[in-house]
Amino acid sequence: MSFLCIPVQWQSIILASYIANVLHHRCMLQRGKLDTDRTVLKIGSVRLPVVEAVRPELVPARLSGAAVHPSSNEVLAHLKWLLQKEILGQDVFLMGVPGSLRSDIVLQYLELCNREYEYLAVTRDTTEADIKQRREIRGGTAFYSDLCAVRAALHGRVLVLDGVEKAERNVLPILNNLLENREMQLEDGRFLMRHEKFDKLTNVRFLCSIVHIMRLLQNRCRISTVDFQSDSCLNYTADQLRAMGIERVSERFRIIALGLPVPRFVGNSLDPPLRSRFQCRTVPEPTFESTRRLCSELATNVSSHSVNDLVSMIYAINSQSELGISRVSMELIPRVMRIWNTCPSYSPEDMFNLMYPCKSIFKEHQVKLVNDFIAKFISEKTSSVPSCIRTVKTVEGTVGKVAISIEKAQEHRTFTTDVTGSTSSENRGFVPTPQYETLLTNLAIAHSQGDFALIGAKGAGKTKVIGELAARLGFTTETIVLYQSNEVPSESRLLKAAPTIIFMSEILDVLGFER
Repeated sequence: MSFLCIPVQWQSIILASYIANVLHHRCMLQRGKLDTDRTVLKIGSVRLPVVEAVRPELVPARLSGAAVHPSSNEVLAHLKWLLQKEILGQDVFLMGVPGSLRSDIVLQYLELCNREYEYLAVTRDTTEADIKQRREIRGGTAFYSDLCAVRAALHGRVLVLDGVEKAERNVLPILNNLLENREMQLEDGRFLMRHEKFDKLTNVRFLCSIVHIMRLLQNRCRISTVDFQSDSCLNYTADQLRAMGIERVSERFRIIALGLPVPRFVGNSLDPPLRSRFQCRTVPEPTFESTRRLCSELATNVSSHSVNDLVSMIYAINSQSELGISRVSMELIPRVMRIWNTCPSYSPEDMFNLMYPCKSIFKEHQVKLVNDFIAKFISEKTSSVPSCIRTVKTVEGTVGKVAISIEKAQEHRTFTTDVTGSTSSENRGFVPTPQYETLLTNLAIAHSQGDFALIGAKGAGKTKVIGELAARLGFTTETIVLYQSNEVPSESRLLKAAPTIIFMSEILDVLGFER
């Protein structure tokens, strides 16, 4: 029989460490931070237990297949990297070209991990009051309300900073201490303290219990290697520390920053001290092969040769950044392919003009450059084919869905779209010319796949066309006049009774938010 011989001077240390681990594990179980029966997220060889969210409404939902494609190896590599940084407790910074790919990956990662998050869209007008605390008036009393960074730190959420390249140089450094030490001084006098330091102040009774156990062992087993200098133990509790203005920063608090590489794109580069706090990763565009494969799956009714011509031209334009023309948004490709699959009579040039209206927004020499790309990559010439909407019928058994039958190039196609009202047959004074009928048909197809923008000169009849489209399909419209200094999402107002009220704007009212 063999025994493990431990030196006498190590016995007290090993025993104290074992007792500390047992008691810490019990404390974690009581707090609900460890659960052997909970779900585990596994990507490759990386595993992370999924904790139940306290506020499920702050967790992204239904993003596991719509925003990005989790089957793609490129997306899985980014998700695995984010999972590794979560385990290591590191803040991350994702760089990439303009678009929603980075934010889609982050939202999908948060959904998979069941993590609550706070979102801040950084602009050049963002100030310290938009990040830490905002002063409000309620009941005739001025007080500070916590904003996204403070709420995320206190409740263990993920703070997503989108567009950090737009921030002024004196704005983001206020988060420097929160990134490095997980500490921050607030305007209302409170102090955010790192969870390890906070726990050391609140776990003194736990330390005193270990001291007591070790003294009993020392007297009973005559262990002479343990030397305690003092029996004094502070008696701070979490409530007492909060009464003194000390708040605990959760150990689950993370920061994910999204930005563009500067100076390739316009913006302000991060200061080196702030940049060193992040673990950076570049999120490149999807490869040509993956995009072409995706387009072939979405546009099964279109010839592969036409799809390949369009995708090749898009990648060629985006690769020539020195020409001074805007990039083609890669996020529009799936929607354009679904539109193309609905009406295959469109030419590749028609679909390109649908997602890249260069003739309406570019100067003459830039339009010439784009036309050179079209002549080089697209062999199929476009032709103006008149089209019209034949019938609009409500889909049986559904609410708010209509079936639209169109005729284009002597072909009849039927597709469905969502509406909010009913069709109108009243006389609206609209003259159905072939040009406008073709435009209405194209707009109806675009509406079936999501949002769209109608660009035209002043007085060209844009509002009239949208009103006619709404009457034919059966949805309601609301006009919002935009100007340079208006607040689109919301605005704060001070009423006569002196409370500060946040009013939702018309655009949020259209989206369904209550004012």
